[in-house]
Amino acid sequence: MFDLPQASHVARRGWGICWAAQAAVLLVVLCVPAVVCAQTYEVLQEGFFRVGTKWEFNSNADGRNFQSSLEFTKSETVSNSATLVLTERSPDYVDSMNVYLDQSALMLVKVVSEKITSPTSQVQTTWTSPLEKIPRFVNASDNARRFGNGQAAIVVVGGGNWTLNQVQKVSFLNTETLPVPAGTFDCVVFRVDETWEYTNGYSGKAQRTYWMNHQVGFVKRSQVIEERDPNGRTYRASKATHTLRGFTSVAPDLLSNEGAFAPDLASAGEVVTVGWRERCFFTTATAHTSSVYLSTDTLINSRDALLIRARAVPVLGAGGSAIVYTSGAVPAYLPSGQYYVGVVVDVGGNVDELDESNNTFILPGQLTVTARPDLKVTAFSFSSGPAAPGDVLNARATVSNVGGAASPITWARVYLSTDSVINAATDYPLMTRIQIDPLGPQAAFPFERSATVPDSFLNGGYYAGVICDFGNGVVEADETNNTTRTASVIMIGRPDLQVVQGSFSPAQVHAGGSIAIQATIRNAGPLSAVASAVSVYLSTDTLIASNDIALPIAGQATLSCSALTSGAYLTINANPTVPKATVPGQYFVGVICDVNGAVTESDESNNAYRLPGALDVSRPPVPDLLADQVAFSPSSVRAGQSVTVNWRETCLYQNAAAHLTDVCISTDTLITNNDIVLVYAQPIPALAADQSYSAWANAVVPAALATGQYYLAVRVDRSDQVAESNETNNVLLSDQRLAVQGMPDLAPSNITFSPATLRPGAILTVGGTIRNSGGASAPSSAANVYLTLDRVVNPDTDFPLIRSLSIPALAVGAEHNFSRYASVPLGFANGGYYVAVVSDPSNAIDEADEANNTAFTSQPVMIGLPDLQVTAGWFEPVALRPGEKLSVQATIRNAGPTAAEASSASIVLSPDATISAGDIPLQVGLDCGALTSGSYVTVNAIASVSATLPLARYYVGVVCDVAGRVVEANESNNAVALGRVRVTTQPDLYVAGADFSPTTVTQGGCIALAGSIR
Repeated sequence: MFDLPQASHVARRGWGICWAAQAAVLLVVLCVPAVVCAQTYEVLQEGFFRVGTKWEFNSNADGRNFQSSLEFTKSETVSNSATLVLTERSPDYVDSMNVYLDQSALMLVKVVSEKITSPTSQVQTTWTSPLEKIPRFVNASDNARRFGNGQAAIVVVGGGNWTLNQVQKVSFLNTETLPVPAGTFDCVVFRVDETWEYTNGYSGKAQRTYWMNHQVGFVKRSQVIEERDPNGRTYRASKATHTLRGFTSVAPDLLSNEGAFAPDLASAGEVVTVGWRERCFFTTATAHTSSVYLSTDTLINSRDALLIRARAVPVLGAGGSAIVYTSGAVPAYLPSGQYYVGVVVDVGGNVDELDESNNTFILPGQLTVTARPDLKVTAFSFSSGPAAPGDVLNARATVSNVGGAASPITWARVYLSTDSVINAATDYPLMTRIQIDPLGPQAAFPFERSATVPDSFLNGGYYAGVICDFGNGVVEADETNNTTRTASVIMIGRPDLQVVQGSFSPAQVHAGGSIAIQATIRNAGPLSAVASAVSVYLSTDTLIASNDIALPIAGQATLSCSALTSGAYLTINANPTVPKATVPGQYFVGVICDVNGAVTESDESNNAYRLPGALDVSRPPVPDLLADQVAFSPSSVRAGQSVTVNWRETCLYQNAAAHLTDVCISTDTLITNNDIVLVYAQPIPALAADQSYSAWANAVVPAALATGQYYLAVRVDRSDQVAESNETNNVLLSDQRLAVQGMPDLAPSNITFSPATLRPGAILTVGGTIRNSGGASAPSSAANVYLTLDRVVNPDTDFPLIRSLSIPALAVGAEHNFSRYASVPLGFANGGYYVAVVSDPSNAIDEADEANNTAFTSQPVMIGLPDLQVTAGWFEPVALRPGEKLSVQATIRNAGPTAAEASSASIVLSPDATISAGDIPLQVGLDCGALTSGSYVTVNAIASVSATLPLARYYVGVVCDVAGRVVEANESNNAVALGRVRVTTQPDLYVAGADFSPTTVTQGGCIALAGSIR
């Protein structure tokens, strides 16, 4: 049980519940809340509505004393409403009520009442819509104001059920200070008159009175209940009183109710010290912050003047307190007057409290404030820059009097400062004598000024700042806020290009060789520098100057340096060449930026920089081959024609071995391995130092070359056979360009055919592509298709399958895909024929290459008729009597290029070796099936020799396609004799088979024979 504050605040919200005889009617009664306005009280506060809040009472009902309690025990959802279960306990009954609080009243959804003394009973009441049981607000003018009504369904477990109609009216009684066992409390007293009727004719009324304290809720509650039968006779009446003996809250409650401040008279800007005590009730409160405000009235809110912001307060235990002392300056803007000093506890709402409405406390007394002016620069903008000496800078500012008293005429100045602190004693006064007119409280004076940057102004970044009330002529509430500045610096000055670092390699080089240099150029000035040029020099001394030996870079005298903003860097990487005429010796390597003086700088004397180290230049130990002359004739040719090229090669420094040289043709001056070689690997003899050699060659211009102007380039020592001091100067381009007239070039490719085999008279489909691979468009043309036994087309002997295939005009690189079909003539000789396509067969088009107009298929098409042949066979026995059986097997093959239809074969006996279908039939109609080209079928037969067959020797024959169903290329090779069989009645012995071993034996040795005689 916690100690409670005594007689402090009007109660906010509370509960009271009683048992209503057998009807088990649960009444929830509210106590009067805190004063919301002069005539309205909030009688229910949200802070009580959490699981764990509990009230304990000393109770008396009809003269019997006992103890009871109210407690929020859990949360439940009932009839789609989120409710808390408020449980009332006494020695006789336990009531569980599902309730929630909305903006106007306590809403009751369901009640389960259990009588726990003998005999036990249970009554369940459910409202079809939530019933307004207790008003959230009570007006001082309330006199039997109807606020609640509803209908409920009542079920008595083990008994009956009925419907209840209920009406509530509220009346304000008074406010009073009430002592109870738990302490003495300020209370709001009001009464709820309640009537109800049951559908069975019974009715009742109750008068409930509540004493409610804002902080603890129910302090006292009493009720008088009367119930009547259907005839209006009173059959039950009861009285009960409950007084608070203990209250439990799971949430703390912070408040302050004592404090002081000093002094009680202060000017704006002066410091006031405030002390107050904060108290914590019920449970521990976490650390939080509290603020102090000044207000012209007793209602403290966020619109009041903040004196002290968010003073930290430590953790407070239940029943604990803390004394807080702190100071704050009276806000400069306050006008003269009397102000209440108010403390707002837990100003940030960090602590979840039982009561959030009692956190404000007004300290005794009032603070008398004397207003002062307070001049402040409330707006300031300045030229963003960068700016050079002589440029105009613009300032725009507003000086405001944020104090509570008027200010006289004052003065302001604009300064440039190298640091972020504006100091009138050390910074440059750019703009002075800026008059600020008299200003009333909260008035403002805007101004604009311009000034030029002096010519001698030092390069750098400067903050622009304004000082108002220059000279401190006005006594202000705050003398520390007269200055403001720009958030960032403005760059003032000129660009200054410098080479800040660099290197070169290697440390030794031969004349004519190259070195690699790297140099970093920085714009050290505050302004951007335009694009400029950089040069590299060799100097015999450490002073780098523009009259030293200039090193060309890729044939150019300078390198490009892009525009650089202030502070920006550019790293240059280059490979300058040491002139071949450089005298051997030691040199210093230097870089000069802005060599052409394109940039106006603050310092023109720091553009040269000597790279660390020295460079040793020597005569190369190896030769250097180069071409120094090249010419050609004629000056114009057609693609496919020849051109004569003349050139001269020179060997420098040392002797050079024999090597090979190419001549290339290119549309641009960049010669690469992708360019076309006109003269390939021209042999050049060995050359002595400083010797020259003249060479020439004829070359054919490629057929595919398009019309255009072309450079001819000599590429000396094409395969790098000679180790040279400089491998980068082996290419020389012609000064003039060769005019080439492009020519068309038609060439067939990708020739296809189908089917792969066919008979004479069938259709053959041929496809392919005709491409113009030349350098000029080709007009419309024709193509022929031939069948040839070899891969050489002879129009006089090869068969023209398709003549004059139409080919449309083709642009450079264009293709025409075709697909045509034609029939192979009947009687066409069996064989494999290649399909050949000949473009422009009559040479109607003048082409760059006339030798590539023919293309062949990779495989031949097989043309012809099938050809059935008996290729093998056997029979047994070789002798038999009339009427005995003869076994025969034969293999039949289709030797033709095309498939044969299904056919049949016969086994015959012939007196001679010429086998035909007219011989003695032994077995007919042997199925051979269809046979593809080159495939085989094996036929087997067991046939009886006729018992009347004359005795003699006969040839056993096999005849394929005996019915002539297959049209063949050769009809004369269908019959074959397998051998002779003897038909006799005499025995005929013969050796059917024999073998011996071993296969090697010495003279006089033995061998083993094995065999059979039939």
